[in-house]
Amino acid sequence: MRADDLKETTVPRTSNGQEYAEWAKLLDFVDPEARDPYGFDGTWLGRGTIVDLLPGSIVLECAGFRTKRDERDRNGKLYVLWKFDGDGWEELARSKDRDWAKHMRSIAIPAIEEASC
Repeated sequence: MRADDLKETTVPRTSNGQEYAEWAKLLDFVDPEARDPYGFDGTWLGRGTIVDLLPGSIVLECAGFRTKRDERDRNGKLYVLWKFDGDGWEELARSKDRDWAKHMRSIAIPAIEEASC
């Protein structure tokens, strides 16, 4: 794909919280052994911002805690894996399980490989 193929879109923002730990990352590579966010390499994006992306782009969003009770009880944060199809976003997976990275990497790796073809 070329730069001419870039499409304008708004980065997903699953929650409206303002927590410092909420983020989104355009994924370039995922370590097959990733156990935390550091195994997901890419470019940081502002959630809810307008950006130009190539169709097939894969974004990992950390949407933070879903409820005040989750935060108080230190339950898992919500992670959502997105694919930009050129017209909109398709949710590939979501998890707030402690093993979220294992679940997400098994989906993200083939999605990134498919997008690079």
